[in-house]
Amino acid sequence: NFQSTAAFDWDMHSLRGPRLEQDAFDAEVKGQTALEQQAAHEDLHGTAPAIQSHNNNQDQEELLGRVEIELSSIPDEEKIGFLLAVENCPHLVESGYERLKFLRAAKLDPKAAAQRLVGYWNIRIDLFGDDAFERLSVSHLNADEQALIEHDYLQLLSIRDRSGRALFLVDRSRLYAGTQVKRRMTLRTTFFLV
Repeated sequence: NFQSTAAFDWDMHSLRGPRLEQDAFDAEVKGQTALEQQAAHEDLHGTAPAIQSHNNNQDQEELLGRVEIELSSIPDEEKIGFLLAVENCPHLVESGYERLKFLRAAKLDPKAAAQRLVGYWNIRIDLFGDDAFERLSVSHLNADEQALIEHDYLQLLSIRDRSGRALFLVDRSRLYAGTQVKRRMTLRTTFFLV
């Protein structure tokens, strides 16, 4: 299923291996259960199962139910983006796997997870407009934003900080002389990479 966009492109600073084309990725993900998606994500990012003390389905369902209660307590005017996402792309919003990511990021605090989820969709819609309701791919970035990734200006590191958060490296030396990087370009590209 892998197709290389640049078969092992060596330079002094990086190695690019084969990349999974978006259509192949979407087809593979569509056929996976939430648990298979979670396991693949953990394998890809080198993270241990995040809910170790709540690893059975009953505990996860209880926590997810509490997130749902917290979401319902947030006023509609504060969660407009979230409600639009529920309406336009429920498969990206309502799956247990997607909700578990926010619960983990909030250290199993349902109220904080609900607030993160609402904030995430407000920002995603602000940055990507109608494209926010699709599974984001590189094609949703403009040519300048794609160049930031291609030239390794922004790099998602394979290590995490002590709290388990993703780390980014911004390497301005990777830009061509005279390249102007606008704040919104960096925000959209960073959001995409996360």
